[in-house]
Order: sequence, then structure tokens, then C-alpha cells
Amino acid sequence: MLGKYLRLYIILEKQHHEVHQMELATEGVWEWSFKWRRNLLESELEMASNFMQEIEVIQIQPQYSDKWVWMVDPSGEYTAKSAYGLLSQEGQVEDSNDKAVFVDLWKMKVPSKVQHFVWRLVRNNQEESKENECRFRG
Repeated sequence: MLGKYLRLYIILEKQHHEVHQMELATEGVWEWSFKWRRNLLESELEMASNFMQEIEVIQIQPQYSDKWVWMVDPSGEYTAKSAYGLLSQEGQVEDSNDKAVFVDLWKMKVPSKVQHFVWRLVRNNQEESKENECRFRG
């Protein structure tokens, strides 16, 4: 949701709060409490309304504490190994020459953000090629 409502997140006062800190409990009833750094613009009012409609369906269970869960690993804990496994799995390619490109990419002595950027460029280009191939065959 952050990507979809980034503009609202930027002007939100409590950006790094846990869910239980975003509530306004009235007579035991959960209510969301969002405070903005400034008044919302017309376009932001509509966006905020859409956001509120989207989160209304989320059932909050105050008896449980907030916790980040890494869905890739059964333990729910993030590890570099599980992240690498995810990236390797998503970046699987059929051509052994392409695999060599990725192996070389990860060995390069450049900032990791550059490696990730190049990896995404190559991966997205491959997916685009596969989509085009499916269109032409279908």
C-alpha cells in the first residue's frame, strides 16, 4: 500500500509508528487515527478517502503485538540467505550464458544498489521478451 499511497505517507505525522499507535479507541471500538503534517489538498482528500475505504476491511486484533514477518522464510525471520534465495529464484534464467551474466554481476566490485539496478534491468528485459514471445505465439 505504501507504493500506492506514497504521497499520503510522506505527509503523515506518524510514519514509523506501529499499528496499535495509529488507533483512537472509543468505547472499545477500533478507529484509525491519522494526523497529517498539513491540510490535505483536494486530490489528497480523494486519495485519503480511497485509502480509508481500503483499510476499513482490515480486522485489527489489539491483543496481538505488531511484528514484521518475512514471508519468504517459514520462520518469518529475514536472513541474507533467504533474500538471496528469493532473488536467485526470481532471477532464474534458462540460458546458461544469461546465468553467467548474473554470476559476474554479483561478483562486481560496485555498490550493491548498482548491482540491484542492473539485475532488475536485465530481469525486466527478459520478462518483457517472454511476454512478447507469448503474444506472438498466442
